[in-house]
Amino acid sequence: MKGLLKLVFAVFSLYIFVVVVIPYINRLPFFAPIQEVIKKYNINSSAFFYTDDISDNIEIKKYTDK
Repeated sequence: MKGLLKLVFAVFSLYIFVVVVIPYINRLPFFAPIQEVIKKYNINSSAFFYTDDISDNIEIKKYTDK
């Protein structure tokens, strides 16, 4: 029973981290310049975690897509 309780607590903690903490970090003023560049060049920031085109922008593709 203790193991199940620990598992439920771990899953709940992970959920809180993903839903509350990560979005809060992304809204910090520290990341504002980074977000501007991502929007300006239409960069797919999730592409760094799997194989995909990073951007549709030709200026970015000439450096990233070899």
